[in-house]
Amino acid sequence: MKPLYCMLLRCCILRKRVGRCSTKYAVRSIHRFCFSPVPGQKKIRTEEMVRAIKGGADGYLDSTQSVEEIAAEAEALIRLQTRIQKRPERWLYQELQIVPGMRQVFLKGKEIPLTRMEFDIVQYLAMQNGRAVTYKELYEAVWHSEYLFDDESIMAHIHRIRLKLETDKKHPFYIQNVYGVGYRLGCCCTKKEF
Repeated sequence: MKPLYCMLLRCCILRKRVGRCSTKYAVRSIHRFCFSPVPGQKKIRTEEMVRAIKGGADGYLDSTQSVEEIAAEAEALIRLQTRIQKRPERWLYQELQIVPGMRQVFLKGKEIPLTRMEFDIVQYLAMQNGRAVTYKELYEAVWHSEYLFDDESIMAHIHRIRLKLETDKKHPFYIQNVYGVGYRLGCCCTKKEF
């Protein structure tokens, strides 16, 4: 048996071995080691099934199923996960395309090389979907530290991002100033693709 299948079925067996182990804990433990789907084992009570799925289980296997049925369902979950990983999520903002999982930004189909900090700024502004973001909020979200009224650092990064993304630096389309507040991505997400 391949290690991936072993990891999948371990969740089903874990509950029997550990006993009162939390399903949510078991699913999170397995997700720490791999991104494979994790099915749960069906119990009589519907609430427990719902709790397991909300806790992160990707499927629910019935203990009355045959070994062949369980293996087939596990393979289906693996196929689904493989398709998802091959086709990463893409956020579309007019001609700007952001692929968060791969940390890539494309403008008119051409990849724009951004530093880690520049990408984090673009991604955070994009996640706000047109909402104005204060300097303080942007700094704390991207730099992961307390805001020290360091607007110059933020402005320097925004300037470099604009040099790469904007065609008209005087009238930026993507990253816009909101005077007295901070910045926003000037257009809203038009489509999310998977």
